[in-house]
Amino acid sequence: MTVPPVDFELDTFHLVLLSRGPMATELDEATIERLGREHIAHNVRLKADGLLLGAGAVVGAASTRNVDSGQPLVGLGFWNIPRAEVLRLKDSDPGVQAGLYTAELVQFMCRRGAITFKEP
Repeated sequence: MTVPPVDFELDTFHLVLLSRGPMATELDEATIERLGREHIAHNVRLKADGLLLGAGAVVGAASTRNVDSGQPLVGLGFWNIPRAEVLRLKDSDPGVQAGLYTAELVQFMCRRGAITFKEP
C-alpha cells in the first residue's frame, strides 16, 4: 500500500466497487429482482453482524466503469476487517455468485475521522 504524503493521520478502509457482472444482460427480470433482494439481505446481515461498515447503490455513474469489464459502477461497500475476510464475504454475495455483479476490492484512504459509520 502506498500512503500519500500528508501531514495528518489517515483511516484506511477496504472498499468493494460493485459493477454489472457478465450475466447482467442474460438474466430475466424476475431473476434480477430476486438476486437484488438477496444481495441487499446479504449486506443487511453483514452489517448487523458488524462485518460490513456500510454499503449502498451508485446511481448515474455511466462513465465510471470497471477497468476490466467496462461495466458501469453500481455500488460501494466499506469494510474494516482483514482483506482475506472481505474477499471471502464478497464472493459469498448471491448477486456476485450468479454473475449479476462483479466485485473489485481496492483500498480507500481519507483523513482520520472524515468518514464514520453507525454501529450495527
